[in-house]
Amino acid sequence: MSGIERLGHELWTVSRRLPIRGIGDLGSRMTIVRFDDHSLMLHSPVELDPDLLTTLGQLGEVRWLIGPSKAHHLFLAAYRDAFPNASMCGAPGLPEKRKDLDFDHVLGGAAAGLAG
Repeated sequence: MSGIERLGHELWTVSRRLPIRGIGDLGSRMTIVRFDDHSLMLHSPVELDPDLLTTLGQLGEVRWLIGPSKAHHLFLAAYRDAFPNASMCGAPGLPEKRKDLDFDHVLGGAAAGLAG
């Protein structure tokens, strides 16, 4: 399956090269979580290609796209196009950085309120 590696029950990763000019190949890794209803959450999406698109379709229905930091946004637009009904969630500041994308949720939590 398209470079996918199973880590455990309902948990996979997909690794890709990510060459950055002047720095080298940083690499990128997406985590896929499948819930009981076979919906999928994609954490830190990697470059989407036809094989990966097919593999994701075999695993379930993509319902969640997660951009976990302001640096993990390069491939979100391709996933939004491929899975228009998925909810897109981004780290604080990512919606402002990527005004071209419509985020449904901004990530947060109790820890965010503890600063200060």
